[in-house]
Amino acid sequence: MKKYIKTIIKNLLIIILFVCGILLIGKKNSTIKNIKENVNLTEKPRLEDDFYNYINYEELSKEKINQNKYFDSWDSLMSFQEKLDENKKEIINDIISKCSTYTQNSSKAKLCKVYDKYKNIDYDSNKKELKKYIDLINSSQTVDEYLKNISITTNNFPNANILFTYSLNIEGNDYTKVYPSISKFTYDYDTESDKYNKINMSDYSEMRGKLKNTNMELLKLYGYSENEAREMIARTYTMYELISKFSHTPDEFKKININELSKYNNINIEYIKDNLNSIIGVNDNIIIEDEVQLKEIDKYLVKENLQTLKDYATIRLLFAYSDRLGENEAKILHNLDNYFNNLDKEYDFEETIYDDLYHIFKDTITIEYVNQKHINNAKTYYTKLTKEFLEMYKVKLEENDWLSEETKVNAIKKINNMNIYIMYPEQLEALDSNYNVDGSTFMEIDKNINISMLKTQYNLLRKNEEIRFLNDWLEINAFYSPTENCIVIGTGIIESINNYLNISYDKLDENYYKTIGSLGYVIGHEISHAFDNYGSKYDENGKEVDWWTSEDKLAYTKRTLRVEKYYEKYKQEGYQTLGENIADLGSYSLLMDLAKKHNATNDEYKTIFESSAKIWAQQSTKFFKGYMLIYDEHSPSKNRINAVLSSIDKFYEVYNIKETDKMYVSKEDRVAVW
Repeated sequence: MKKYIKTIIKNLLIIILFVCGILLIGKKNSTIKNIKENVNLTEKPRLEDDFYNYINYEELSKEKINQNKYFDSWDSLMSFQEKLDENKKEIINDIISKCSTYTQNSSKAKLCKVYDKYKNIDYDSNKKELKKYIDLINSSQTVDEYLKNISITTNNFPNANILFTYSLNIEGNDYTKVYPSISKFTYDYDTESDKYNKINMSDYSEMRGKLKNTNMELLKLYGYSENEAREMIARTYTMYELISKFSHTPDEFKKININELSKYNNINIEYIKDNLNSIIGVNDNIIIEDEVQLKEIDKYLVKENLQTLKDYATIRLLFAYSDRLGENEAKILHNLDNYFNNLDKEYDFEETIYDDLYHIFKDTITIEYVNQKHINNAKTYYTKLTKEFLEMYKVKLEENDWLSEETKVNAIKKINNMNIYIMYPEQLEALDSNYNVDGSTFMEIDKNINISMLKTQYNLLRKNEEIRFLNDWLEINAFYSPTENCIVIGTGIIESINNYLNISYDKLDENYYKTIGSLGYVIGHEISHAFDNYGSKYDENGKEVDWWTSEDKLAYTKRTLRVEKYYEKYKQEGYQTLGENIADLGSYSLLMDLAKKHNATNDEYKTIFESSAKIWAQQSTKFFKGYMLIYDEHSPSKNRINAVLSSIDKFYEVYNIKETDKMYVSKEDRVAVW
């Protein structure tokens, strides 16, 4: 069921999308249209002038993208995601072909039950059920009655997120203190407040137009006239603009006793308690994610705004459950997905079923994948490799010549206490076997699954094991979480790298240098995030603590400033990409230490360098490249190789790079933090 619980725990997990590089941060003063760069290579450069394009010439000289699309991109790793998705589909098909053989409450039996409900979905029944609650809300004569009615509706349609979005959060980094949370106000398509603030109106006018058109189509399909729909949308967006002015991101979420909500004039805490009891379970304490915004919502809850509040709730319900109401409604939402993800895929109901089943039962499907691929030995190998990287990082820190002993001790504590999740969790179990998939209607089953998922997350949070719930092990991704001091290298990225570089699991030892140049770059990168300009603010327990001496912090800042200026010479933002660049440089320094420890030959060093370049092969439209330069926290793929290697002394020795070569950077201008 596509509308699975979307957790909002930003202070818990800062996911660094290492491969995709799509973490957006805010608009800079640059113009995309001024970016001029060839989409595909027409002439092979000299290795000494452009190592990245020299190594990837055969791939990048081919036309792999549609240049008529703004956001089209191909890269060496993400191209494997389609294969992973096919594998997931095959596993689901295998499970549903044996439905009669499973015990009643097993996760596979539950998957079969949900699949059957999908195949026999009764759109008319779903519409009638949703209409009952839309009518209830629109019958409200007072604001308090409205709040009561949206509370009743929320208990039955928790994904609508009308006014209040309920999730889970922790106090500080204490995982024994897990509380229900009132998250930020939810706009259309879960977009952020800045998209509606008048300051940014011109920047996001196209996006808002697309969202308005989507709402218009949904409202008309539901039965409203075009004029009625237009007026409802206009009123709702006026409300969005007002609320957006008072949204901010506090440094720490605020924990309060739930009874403190009584200080608000219009919010009725009894209705909130009822929702929390139904969805999560009542707790004396709750966390408010944005108190300023909540105060403004309270001010808005007055009689003169009642019609707008009704319009808003109607739009939220139709938007959140559109793909449950009919094929036409589902196509409208699908077209919006295409817009936001720059796709042109045709709507396919079967694909929707597979997608939703995977997101609900990803544990069961991951277990099947692991068993079918026989990758337990590979997990052991890569776990051992990661531990070797951690030990080498400790040596690097111990031999560091600019840190004091006090800071070294604290840094090494982070390494010693770092948790590693390689391929999949050590304790791989079907958490989805505990989900409640009962219900007389599709909508009731949908509700029960979502509540079950949230409660599962709650239990894992209390044990500091939420990674098991949040992470998708079959997606191509890797990340470091500073608040949990852990690195995650999923099965997806390992399978992708091995596929692209033709590394088989039965020949891992003989591909050691190819592995450390590719996957090793990823592992070292994620470890180095523990010591970048953000991760370095957290200690070994994931607490935001200043563990640096003032002298060491000053020395660190000077080094990071040099890195920032260094990358600006490559015609990109230096500060915006600083954390990722620190991690890239730190990783490569670590790779060189490991190669030296193993007495690598020149040819083995070449294998490392060339493997690194291959995994970042990417071809994108000019518009996409320009867009990423403005928004992405990662350096462009080319710079993740050329800029890094130009600061690695061994690279000069192995390839005999001279001052006349474009890859050459004078020794005094080369940079490193670690």
